[in-house]
Amino acid sequence: MNKATLIEDIFEFGSEPISHSSPQIKLNNSSNIVRDKINKIYDGFIMVKVGQHGTYGIWKALVDGLTMGSSRFIVAIVPNDRDSIGAEKYLRSLQWISFQTRESKNISKEFNYIKVKPQSYRIGADNNISDRITLSHETDTSFIYIPDTFPAKVEVLRLKESDNFAQKGTVTSALELYQTVITIDN
Repeated sequence: MNKATLIEDIFEFGSEPISHSSPQIKLNNSSNIVRDKINKIYDGFIMVKVGQHGTYGIWKALVDGLTMGSSRFIVAIVPNDRDSIGAEKYLRSLQWISFQTRESKNISKEFNYIKVKPQSYRIGADNNISDRITLSHETDTSFIYIPDTFPAKVEVLRLKESDNFAQKGTVTSALELYQTVITIDN
C-alpha cells in the first residue's frame, strides 16, 4: 500500500462503525463532541465533494503544507449524501461519520481533477485535542487506538510494512501523521 491509496479503501479496511445495512446515522452527543473538536482544528475549512461510494459522499479539502513532496488533505465521509460532485460546504456543516488526514503525491487524482486551493490551520491551546489514546491492537493495515475520553476510534494506517507507532499519544498527534482515520462510534 502506498500513500496514494484511494480514500475509498477505508471501506475495504472494514471499519466496524460504518454500517452498510442501515442508511440512518445516529446523531448523539458523542458524535457532536467529536465533530466539534475536529471542526475547531479545521475552522472555516471548505470541503469539496469529490466522489460517491454507494450512499456515502467523499468530501476533501487540501491542507496548506510548508514542505515539498506529498500534499496533505483531509477527508470527511458523509452517509446518505445526495450532493453533486464538485459541491462545496463548510466542514462544520457535514454530518460525517469518518474523518481522515491523508497525503498523496497525486493530488489532482485525489480530488477527481477538481481545482482546489490549499487551506491553513494552526493548533493552539484553544483547539488542541489533547485526549490521550492508547494502542489497542495492530492489524496488517493499521494500528487501532482507544481514546481515554474521546468517543471515537482512532486508526493510524500502516503505509509501509516497517511502520511502527507509539503505544500512547493524543488525538492531535495522530491527526498530524496524515495517515489517520477517526470513526465515530454510534
